[in-house]
Amino acid sequence: MSPVLDATVVRSWVRATVDALGAVRAELDAANVFPVPDGDTGTNLLLTFRDGAREVEAAEHAEHAEHAEHAEHGAGGTADAATLLAALARGCALGARGNSGVILAEWVRGLAAGLTDGSGPDGAAQALTRAAAAAHAGVAEPVEGTILTAATAAARRALRAASRGPATVEVPVVLAAALAGAVDAHARSDHDLPVLAEAGLRDAGAHGLVVVLRELAVASGAPDAGVVHPVVSVPSGSIDAAGGRPGAPPRAGRAPATSPVGAVRADDENVTGGEFEVMLSLVTGDASAARVRPEPAAALRGALAAVGDSVAVVGAAPLWRGHVHTGSPVAVLAAADGVAGALVSDDGPLGGRGRLSDVQVRRLAGTVTGQRPGVVAVCAAPALVGEVARAGAVVLVPDAGGRVGAGAVRRACDECTPDPVVLAPRTAWAGEPPAHALVAPTDLHVVAALGGLATSAPATPGEVRDVLRDAVAGIRVAAVAGPTDPALDDLLHGAAAGALVTLLHGERVDVDGTREAVAERVPGAEVVVLASGRDDAALLVGVEGGAA
Repeated sequence: MSPVLDATVVRSWVRATVDALGAVRAELDAANVFPVPDGDTGTNLLLTFRDGAREVEAAEHAEHAEHAEHAEHGAGGTADAATLLAALARGCALGARGNSGVILAEWVRGLAAGLTDGSGPDGAAQALTRAAAAAHAGVAEPVEGTILTAATAAARRALRAASRGPATVEVPVVLAAALAGAVDAHARSDHDLPVLAEAGLRDAGAHGLVVVLRELAVASGAPDAGVVHPVVSVPSGSIDAAGGRPGAPPRAGRAPATSPVGAVRADDENVTGGEFEVMLSLVTGDASAARVRPEPAAALRGALAAVGDSVAVVGAAPLWRGHVHTGSPVAVLAAADGVAGALVSDDGPLGGRGRLSDVQVRRLAGTVTGQRPGVVAVCAAPALVGEVARAGAVVLVPDAGGRVGAGAVRRACDECTPDPVVLAPRTAWAGEPPAHALVAPTDLHVVAALGGLATSAPATPGEVRDVLRDAVAGIRVAAVAGPTDPALDDLLHGAAAGALVTLLHGERVDVDGTREAVAERVPGAEVVVLASGRDDAALLVGVEGGAA
């Protein structure tokens, strides 16, 4: 047994948890019915914690670089527990995926903030309490029967165990008690949350936290912790035909579950808050949170709650990560940008303004458990983001400079099938695009590519790439100043009836004249007008097919 939570325990815990979450990933995905049945809780928990583990590894490497003599002799990492936990929290926050991932990241942040190198039993219990409080605070509308309930139960059991005094209680005993509390909360989650009872399932997020706590207890040397293996389905006979426990009064309007685990479908009508999930980061530079007004996490949480639900915010200065389910990604972007623009600092480097980064949008509605997109698309037109996501891509919105970070691309690719194609302009990267990228110079090229994908049935990643490449090559695009711009004449030259002409315009463009000019010069052409949602006078025109 380890009497303290030291670096050795933390290191072992992090590595084992990545493996353990990977082992239950598919099971938790299949059991995901709350807050929406989109089949990704296990994936989100794994990817979130795995990004945290990568930061821990990076922290270890940094320590080795500073102490070269240790590396030369093959010694273990020299970073202390506080350094490793801070790295874990930072990585989880940056890599948080989905509602469950954001909550787990905030739980980890609270745990890290409450622990110091060599924390004893009382310190461990207090840290678990702080972790539970942080997780609750990060959610706009906490719900019982979820990972939050398991976190609270774990903290209470840990405090009770630690209260017996350090003379008789060691850290492994406290962590074993916390694990038992989380296990009990998970076991009754179907009773706390009616939608779980209807499906005959227990909460996937609570199950995930049990796995995280189990590996922490095992790493500390807690006896018998490794034999804890919760199940997501409710044992036969524990739910009656009305969706409740035997002997309990029936719940009005409830019917027994008929969908097997793994076949749950998230259709438009049962996706609370809308069909899209939006993840984004609010960055305030190096300013201390104490000097930034209004308080960024609360301001972002409130703004997101006004345009969607399943809201969660994780992080601390200088970066917060937000999550929301919404019917309007463009409304989310506007609300979050409003928060960023309103932030001011007494003496920090904000200059009166924060900024958004790492914005990712994906569609929830219509997805089937286990089904993942095969395309990541960079789209700079806010009003098109929803349609691009609806067409089957994970969407990244570039920053004000038109760039997307390598980490954001990697995280988006993690949401997809193996070997996804990344559609993006060459300018999205500081250097050469990655090998799996397909250059789509403008948003109209992205729209054309996904349109081509919608009218074909590629069976392999290679076929997907071929369809997208052909569609990108098949559209001619030019920026035009209006109906009398010679560039429009050049673009339309050779186009004939049957051509598809798309106009993508900013808010300060009077597009009617250009639309009429196209209809006059290419009789029989199909003209589609799309608003970019940007406050500018830019007008892009694209022509596909219909060559004379």
